[in-house]
Amino acid sequence: MTARPLPSIRARLTKVLVLAALGWGLLMSAAVWLTVRDEVGELLDETLHQSAEVLGRLLSVGDTAFQQAAGHAFDDVRPDHEQFAWQLLGGNGQVLLRSARAPVGPWLPLPTPGFADAASGWRVYGLALSGGQRMLYVGQTREERTEAEVEVALTAMVAALALGAVSAWWLRPARAA
Repeated sequence: MTARPLPSIRARLTKVLVLAALGWGLLMSAAVWLTVRDEVGELLDETLHQSAEVLGRLLSVGDTAFQQAAGHAFDDVRPDHEQFAWQLLGGNGQVLLRSARAPVGPWLPLPTPGFADAASGWRVYGLALSGGQRMLYVGQTREERTEAEVEVALTAMVAALALGAVSAWWLRPARAA
């Protein structure tokens, strides 16, 4: 039985470099995913907060005609495509006004200012209006938030993979002509 020749230095080095690149790529992908998820979540939460502030100011004007028009502003929007919704609750917790996709009943069982996750799959922000007599909720579907996080993370990972492929091509050994 003949002894098997040892792999060449080039083969061993290539193997080590490929394994190191794969390990580094996995670690970087995990870091990108965690960072993107956190930052996109913050951005979407800030959007909900600012939307509540603007809508709250408009609804606090006290113009009944405006409030009735606001209650019907999204009637012509197909509810299955609306990723943002809102509802205005009275002091007794009854829904006074809402957008087309918002639930008929209150998102949360108790008036809750600030951020909360509703059982119906929505991320909501509550804003107390009229000295706490009314509560405005604005919400965004969890599906939309997850879709945004995944799209940004995948784009970053594809860019990293493309950069790695270009680097590998660039570092390939020059073949003698």
